[in-house]
Amino acid sequence: MGHTFRTGQMIVARTSETESESRLASVEAGITADDGVVFPEQPAVVSELDQSGRAEVARLLLPSLGIQPANLAVAFELAGAVLEQRVKFNKAFRRCQSDFSEQPIHNVRVHCRRLMARLALVKEALPDSSLNPVIRSVKCFLKTLGELRDVQVQKQSLTFDLAQHPEAAGLWRELGRKEGDLKRAAALRTSRFKLRKLNRRLQCLEDELTDPTARLAAKATLTTAVIQGLEGTYAEVMRRRRSIRLSVPSSLHEVRKAYKKFRYMVESLPPSVARPFPAQLSDMGNYQTALGKIHDVEVLQGLVNDYAERFPKEAANLKRFQGVLQERRHALTDEYLSKADLLFSFWPLQSAPREDDARALL
Repeated sequence: MGHTFRTGQMIVARTSETESESRLASVEAGITADDGVVFPEQPAVVSELDQSGRAEVARLLLPSLGIQPANLAVAFELAGAVLEQRVKFNKAFRRCQSDFSEQPIHNVRVHCRRLMARLALVKEALPDSSLNPVIRSVKCFLKTLGELRDVQVQKQSLTFDLAQHPEAAGLWRELGRKEGDLKRAAALRTSRFKLRKLNRRLQCLEDELTDPTARLAAKATLTTAVIQGLEGTYAEVMRRRRSIRLSVPSSLHEVRKAYKKFRYMVESLPPSVARPFPAQLSDMGNYQTALGKIHDVEVLQGLVNDYAERFPKEAANLKRFQGVLQERRHALTDEYLSKADLLFSFWPLQSAPREDDARALL
């Protein structure tokens, strides 16, 4: 059975020696992903890795480098987390290739962000790895679908508003035409995305993390590196929180961007480092939703204002709707500000009990 201890500002779970050794078994061992990919089993303990020279090297080097079994367990868990998210991203990507409607686009973008969050944790642990091109590739793909996602959200929002604001029908039709154009552009860009190359690079990363003789110096401080990386991300969120100016709408968006990275990194933490309570993860999701609603209204305001400028004859009719959107933004901003300081409850991270995990590994 494990216990908890405080590292820096963070409450993390620490396992007993027996549990730490058990942790070297893959977190995902025996689990089959949705599309039939089976997560590979990992060896139970370092001394039983294999009968090759690599195992002997590991046994000799680990003590001299001060590497604890728990740190090596984190490496295996990071590899499993990257593999798990890679499988989910591949599945979402393939669906998106044949269906550019709102839900598939949303799903593939969410899995992009979660994959980037897991890679960010690995990058903190292995700062000199060749992860930058991989993260950049995923981020570029995310951006290629950003405008399409915004148009789909605004079109859906306008659908509900048209009954009371028929004056916005012209904008709704324009968004429909723009969505069609963006779908065609997204199809072209998606066809050019080098998915196989991305998978090969991620496979190499997973192999490096699960190779007991690779990057031993970095793995010696793996847990600390992951925690410090998360602390730095949280500090950036708080810096942007302190910089909020209601007269500068973009200041809220800056908090949202930094916060999304923090939230997805927390969700991606290796279980050996910490496991947040489900209630906290739910609160973190709700916090992001509150910021997202403000952003969606701001985007719609921009679209309405731009449409009014391009079609002066429509401008007078749109004034009432523009006023409604302004009131809606104020209400959503007030709602967010009432819960803005929930950020303080998201760190230090309270780790859930690990008894169930320990029993599952025995």
